[in-house]
Amino acid sequence: MVLLVLLFLSAEMITEGVLSIVSTTATAAVSKRTECLPGYHGVNCDYLCSPNCGGDGTCRWYNGVCRNGCKAGYTGLKCDSTCSQNCGGDGTCRRSPSFCLHGCKAGYTGFTCEDACPAKCGGDGSCHIATSRCLNGCKLPGMTGFFCENTCQTGYTGQDCNITCPVGCGGDGSCTRDTAFCLEGCRAGYTGYTCRNTCSPNCGGDGGCGVLVPICKHGCKDGFSGLLCNN
Repeated sequence: MVLLVLLFLSAEMITEGVLSIVSTTATAAVSKRTECLPGYHGVNCDYLCSPNCGGDGTCRWYNGVCRNGCKAGYTGLKCDSTCSQNCGGDGTCRRSPSFCLHGCKAGYTGFTCEDACPAKCGGDGSCHIATSRCLNGCKLPGMTGFFCENTCQTGYTGQDCNITCPVGCGGDGSCTRDTAFCLEGCRAGYTGYTCRNTCSPNCGGDGGCGVLVPICKHGCKDGFSGLLCNN
């Protein structure tokens, strides 16, 4: 019976000794793996870290994740992806999730600068990175609105609002965007829907005449007669 107990204890001690040796060996192996030279990773330190790792170029031995961020222009945990070519400044972006750290180049918007600013933004075409609001006004003189999408400013007409309303438009000089129809009639001396025609030079007073039919509003100058003062 004593012999059996001794044998059992011996076996248990041997097992514990083996486990201790295995544990020590594993710990030593792990310790060895964590001592890769800068720029290497892997169980046997035989894999190169990404050449795009920042700082001293080191990465975690067990997964290759760059320890000190990425070089300018690269992103991702292993710095194996490039930042958007539209990132502003030195082109750097955050690793994960990726977004440009210094805004966008002129003409681009969005956190990754992959979206274009409104086509009619003025100046260098830049817009706000989050809202896409044009930062330098509008490209064409008649456009309005945060995105330069609204109707023409007073005095302009045309699809792109880059054509001035007829000089004969009355009031504030405004006209419709599609037909250039003067919204407040004509100035004295002009006639027609677009006020591009002139009244008779013989009209009296301020020289004004009707918009539809150019009848002189204030009679004729001395020596002339008729509705159009052409007699």
